[in-house]
Amino acid sequence: MFYRCTDPDCRALLEEERRPDRCPHCGRAMRQVQEDQLDGRDWAMLGNLWLERGDQERAVADLRRSAYLGDAYGITSLGWCMETGTGVEADPRQAVWLYEQAAQLDYPPAMCNLGFCLHNGIGTAADLPRALEWYHRAAERALPRAQLLLYRMYSRGIGVERDWDAAIQWLKAAALQGDPRGQVDLGRCYEFGEGLEADQVMAARWYARAAEQGNPDGQCCLGVCYEYGRGVEEDMSKALELYRQSAQAGHPRGQYNLGLCYEWGTVVERDMSQAARWYRLSADQEFAPAQCALGVCLEHGYGVEPDLEGAFRLYLASAQAGDAVAQANLALCYEYGRGTDTDLDEMIRWVSASAKQGYPRAQNNLGCAYLNGTGVKRDYQKAMEWLTQAAEQGYERAMCSIGWMYEWGLGVKADLAAAVCWYRAGARAGSAQAMFNLGNCLRAGLGVERSPEQALEWMLRAAAQGHADAALNVGWAYDRGEGVQADQEKAVFWYRQAAKLGSVGAVVNLGICYERGLGVPRDLERARQLYQEGAEKGNRAAMVNLGELYRYGRGVERDFEKALDCYRRAAKQGDATAFYNLGECYELGQGVEADLAQALTCYEKSAGRGDESALCALGRFYEEGIQVETDIQRALDYYRQAVEGADSEAMYRLARLYAKGRGVLRDREEAIRLCQLALGADDFNRSEETERLVRELLAWLG
Repeated sequence: MFYRCTDPDCRALLEEERRPDRCPHCGRAMRQVQEDQLDGRDWAMLGNLWLERGDQERAVADLRRSAYLGDAYGITSLGWCMETGTGVEADPRQAVWLYEQAAQLDYPPAMCNLGFCLHNGIGTAADLPRALEWYHRAAERALPRAQLLLYRMYSRGIGVERDWDAAIQWLKAAALQGDPRGQVDLGRCYEFGEGLEADQVMAARWYARAAEQGNPDGQCCLGVCYEYGRGVEEDMSKALELYRQSAQAGHPRGQYNLGLCYEWGTVVERDMSQAARWYRLSADQEFAPAQCALGVCLEHGYGVEPDLEGAFRLYLASAQAGDAVAQANLALCYEYGRGTDTDLDEMIRWVSASAKQGYPRAQNNLGCAYLNGTGVKRDYQKAMEWLTQAAEQGYERAMCSIGWMYEWGLGVKADLAAAVCWYRAGARAGSAQAMFNLGNCLRAGLGVERSPEQALEWMLRAAAQGHADAALNVGWAYDRGEGVQADQEKAVFWYRQAAKLGSVGAVVNLGICYERGLGVPRDLERARQLYQEGAEKGNRAAMVNLGELYRYGRGVERDFEKALDCYRRAAKQGDATAFYNLGECYELGQGVEADLAQALTCYEKSAGRGDESALCALGRFYEEGIQVETDIQRALDYYRQAVEGADSEAMYRLARLYAKGRGVLRDREEAIRLCQLALGADDFNRSEETERLVRELLAWLG
């Protein structure tokens, strides 16, 4: 049964089993009409009604009746079904024929559809001149869609020479008719100065017109205006509401922007689960930035369960769509094997693609790849080129890397002043590593006047960003009183902070504090635990210190075998102190049979690595003729080198030679000076025996 609205201006037509209570469009009463009273437009309306209700076959049947009666609307709708395969097997050629029939009846939508098929080669050979002709005919009859298509043809130079005047003319025609898509595109032209002089106020106005009609693209664009204060007063609350409206309407960019608000806690409480939810909805529509953002969530477990393989897949999809951030992230996946196999060739491919788009993080990473020879042949010139491009965009890590190249003369002439300049720039831009490097230069006076106070200031800033080595250095500054008044308790505090951040060196220093009772009550068991922890992580100093505890029975049962094991492990890593301690064990027969030849070898290996105690031991061997011929001059040379390293035993032995005039002219004053230096030396390893001998020598010298 067919029912028509009684309002002649409404023309609503329904096919129902019984009379509807009222017209769904205007609320008026409905009256029954007979099938033979229906014209072509009626059948077209019924056909589109069935399309809305999801009965495609019934829709096509009604549209065929409309087309048979010559209704242009029905013919065009049937053509669309043929083009898209809706309710019927797709037949683009038949669709083109139907569009052409309706176009000849002067129906603008058919003209536009025919132009679109000719434009894109759908059901016919592509023919841009004819497409333009049909677009023009439809646009001149005030069809907004055709006007927008002409705008795109003229603005992009498709089938015609680029002509911004003509493009804007057609775009304004669509916008002024109230077409929201045209209003959004016109807003973009004003925002970015395309074909028009940039005017942020006008851009916001056109976005607002589209948004008022509920257009999600317009809502999103207007939200951006409010977020950044473009053409309107900055108002993040309004921006958030517009993003929410756009997102709820299913707009992928609106969903992405709403996700960003939740991620950063902008106006709303930070909620990574909500952020990930909106990113996922946007990513499901293949919006590349959202795919990348969701990938980050999956990689790090932000608001979702970690899923490295899922993150990799999203980065790959986003990267293939051209997203520079995703390309850089994908490169890291290939470099470190996150969610995929390690593949340095693919790493270079994707980081290069991102860098060529001007993404500074990728430019920095590509520069570092050339600097370190990762995935490519080491090339300092290319490294500097890419790092410079990143630094020029203010990327702080690149500034730090350039400073490193100047400090060590990598591809450039070594220039410490230039290194300091780059480190300072990177530090001011927020790079913790640059702050740390600058602090080291200031502490040592490299390329800049020495300033322990400024060094400490930069180390503190880096430590505040979680830089473990910087926190370790702050502890060291308080420990040594460099740039600040010595404070062992504060030193311990910073060593603990550094240890929490992963510094194994800080673990060892904490162990030293507990062993010696510096800033904390002396606790040899706690010291042993910390040395054990450091040793298990491969720290040589921890192995040596742990060995010392076992060798001398400090807080543990004396155990030469365990001590030797610690020393040997550290010696395998080339530790100078470990070789010296092994030498002592071989000399004294501690845990091994006494072996002076092996002791001499160990001392030589240790001395070659700069250990002052080993230098002193070698001096003693040459002075006393142990395993070598007596050679006082060589003994003097070794003692003097050890004295430069503040070894108190070497000071005593050298003083004794001066006191007796052995190998040197007798010099009482020099002997006294060396004795006093030995007593005042900051040498934790000075034994009570050495101190007793020094005092006896001083007494003998008078």
